[in-house]
Amino acid sequence: MDGPSLVVQFFHSLPHLDIHLSRIPPVFDSSNPKYLEALAVIGSVPILWLILTMIGLLTYFLTRCCDKKLQVPRPMEAHRWVLGFTAVLCCGSIAVGLYGNDDFHSGTKAFANALQTIQDNATGAELGAASVIESIQAQIEPQTQNLTKLLEKILPSQNASIHVAMVREMRVVVSNINSISDNLKLGSHILRSVHVQPYVDQIHEIEIIRWPVTIGVLSFYIFLCLVLIFGIVKGSRCTILLFTVLGLVCLVINWIMASAYLVAGVGGSDLCMNPSGVILNTTRDLATKELLHRYVVCNKSDEMLGPVEGPIREARLAVTEADTGVYKFVELSSQYYSHRDVRVVAERLKRHLGTASHNLSMLASLVDCRQPHQQYQKAVFHMCEVGMYGIAFMFLSSVATGLLFTILVWIGSHVWIYLKTRKGYLQVADQEPFLPLSTSNASRASGSTGRSQNLPSAPPGSNTNSLRYHSRHSHTPPQTPPFPGTLTGRTSTDDKDKTLTLRKNQEISLTSTIGRRSPPVVLGPNNGQYATLSKSCKTLESSDFY
Repeated sequence: MDGPSLVVQFFHSLPHLDIHLSRIPPVFDSSNPKYLEALAVIGSVPILWLILTMIGLLTYFLTRCCDKKLQVPRPMEAHRWVLGFTAVLCCGSIAVGLYGNDDFHSGTKAFANALQTIQDNATGAELGAASVIESIQAQIEPQTQNLTKLLEKILPSQNASIHVAMVREMRVVVSNINSISDNLKLGSHILRSVHVQPYVDQIHEIEIIRWPVTIGVLSFYIFLCLVLIFGIVKGSRCTILLFTVLGLVCLVINWIMASAYLVAGVGGSDLCMNPSGVILNTTRDLATKELLHRYVVCNKSDEMLGPVEGPIREARLAVTEADTGVYKFVELSSQYYSHRDVRVVAERLKRHLGTASHNLSMLASLVDCRQPHQQYQKAVFHMCEVGMYGIAFMFLSSVATGLLFTILVWIGSHVWIYLKTRKGYLQVADQEPFLPLSTSNASRASGSTGRSQNLPSAPPGSNTNSLRYHSRHSHTPPQTPPFPGTLTGRTSTDDKDKTLTLRKNQEISLTSTIGRRSPPVVLGPNNGQYATLSKSCKTLESSDFY
């Protein structure tokens, strides 16, 4: 990585102030309360803007509620166009947030994978060292003890100095084998201090929740914008009102997310300005700090070896010296001694030492600093480049979405009040089955125009109380069944004339009662009474049906 990116430099350049507005050094230190306080102050800026926005919207809503001119409907065409265009822009800003969310997820995932690779290398090297130690204890040391016992049983030959040389070589072999075990135990102990697995697990646990939740929230924002566009096209007051209410809730959530992105951006940029220094300051153990420095810097021109590479190298040299000692021991025993068991045990020991040398070569490649350093650079790149760009996109998207949502809620709350309500259906009453057709029509007409229009106007100077009394208590009786002799329900011409004459007399009596109190006159045939059969009516016979 050549240097910090522009995004890292921008977030790092933001002022770090504590609660007393005093400047704090912009150096990442999670254990420093002053630094954490500065991050909290920076994160409170979007929250403060949210509070001011809510106060402004509340003030506007109160002024709209007290405005008495809201009764007049208006077309609001210009406002609706502004709402539609702003909703489309808001969808675009939300799409930028979705891109940043995916970018940050990819960077975080690659960062966790790089840390996992470093942990796997350390764990593999630790297991390899343990395997070599186990093979030494199970195979090499027993063979060494057997060879020592056989050597003690052999009597010195004519040349006693040869026997002394064989004993000396045997002691060298035993000493080197013990050195192999000691160096491997030291290296294994140092490798055990590389413990980044909890960080990897925590990153995965957080990201497996954050990534889909962020996608769901931003998708809901887009859905609200589409609902608003639908309400604008249809001219639906309910839809725009629904967007206004839910938009306030989304506005609160959005600015809280913007605050979190700002804190993450500033803290991440401070870390990315000097990641190696932050990593080295996280531990106080000298051996662990030396190991981390070796993996972070990895200067191959430096002759000094790392805390793990040194013991592994010493173990490999000890295996070589032990193998040389066994070779010399076999040569001496074969020249001056004819004891066959000595040569057999020595050959077995030599094969086991060759296997240990091969395992130590593989172990040395695992603890070499080049591979961990490469993973470290990969982790820093994905965290400080890809991840920080993702945070920047999400922060910019949150700020733009918050401002656009404020405009949409403000104009939407203004538009839905002035939109014309949709014309309702005509209230058509069903024909009452027990009323005549004319009475039913009059009933329907009175339902739409009012009962006062059907009442006769009172002459000047007359009392209107009797008219009100009559209109309140008068009713039309149910339709009478057909009179005898009219099976089809139709009356003759004489019956119609009688009915018309009766209705005229009733209207005259109604007019005469206006101005004085009298019982109400009931309209309808038979003076409001049901018709009964008279004695003079003809009785139906069977001949009338044929």
